[in-house]
Amino acid sequence: MENKSEGKHSADIKYERLYFNFDSSVTKIDGWMYGIGISYRYRHPSKNFVVKPELSLGWGNLDYDGPLAYSNSRVTSTGTLEGVDTSLVEFRVLPGYDAQLSETSSLIPYIGLGIRYLDIDMDGRMTYTTDSKTIQIGHKWYLDVYLPIGLTFDLNGKQLKSKWSFKATVEDDILLSNRGNGLRGSMEFQRRFKHFNVAVEPFIRYWSFGKTHRTFRDANDKIVGELYEPAKHITETGVALKVRF
Repeated sequence: MENKSEGKHSADIKYERLYFNFDSSVTKIDGWMYGIGISYRYRHPSKNFVVKPELSLGWGNLDYDGPLAYSNSRVTSTGTLEGVDTSLVEFRVLPGYDAQLSETSSLIPYIGLGIRYLDIDMDGRMTYTTDSKTIQIGHKWYLDVYLPIGLTFDLNGKQLKSKWSFKATVEDDILLSNRGNGLRGSMEFQRRFKHFNVAVEPFIRYWSFGKTHRTFRDANDKIVGELYEPAKHITETGVALKVRF
């Protein structure tokens, strides 16, 4: 979220480089990912209401260590794979209130809605066998809806020699579609120029998921098996480079 000194409208374009780590008792997926994103921020000129929709995309070729074959809901083979195509899509809408503390600082509490989609392309290298058939698994995917609740502290102006600003954000993400929650934090350092601003933002995002029910379907979309995946944790740490207009 942004301070009102940035005007009624603003938009961001960002590039990210992050390290992704997926960890459960049976599966580990990790490696470097790239990311891009866009966002738009509107601030009501008199009522201090702000709203920010944002869209982020991430992708990378990661290392996989975990189950490769199942038979009647039981793991029968494990192994490692390199270069597993992994993608992440996230869309969020964040309404908030810009509470001015002084001419150069504000607190912005917000609560919104987020949708997160993680896709792991197994490319048929994972199989599920029943008594009558064996199917190849193309993708493992996870779709989660969550409630982001956060607070941004925004400092800009004379304390930082007028052309610099600083933001710190903490956020709790409450899962609505699964058991678990997420936490994230970031620090943004922004430099203002005549027609645009540039910002660097180190960040960390952490997710804790409970046990997940998963089904396996054949080519006709018929369920041929199911199992419960154990609890898992996902951590994303990295740096974003933003251009703000």
